[in-house]
Amino acid sequence: MLAFRTDPITGIRTKVVRRSIVDNAHAAGLLVHTWTMRNDPPYLDKYYMGDPVAEYIDVYGLGVDGVFSDFADTAVAARRLFLSQSA
Repeated sequence: MLAFRTDPITGIRTKVVRRSIVDNAHAAGLLVHTWTMRNDPPYLDKYYMGDPVAEYIDVYGLGVDGVFSDFADTAVAARRLFLSQSA
């Protein structure tokens, strides 16, 4: 899934993508859904600089089968944007 690494020297955060987790689950016949995604700043990773749509797009890019969200309007809008960029 998504994780973040902070360089101990520079302090720069980078995204670490582990798509193999989703791929392995699918290979085992499982569906993958995320934790509850939210829009409010205390729950967004600072990497996304306050943009919840960017986080949703990254999660959709992992190939998940669905997301749980407290903000369905954002989840649907981000999914539409993701699909339009992937076409």
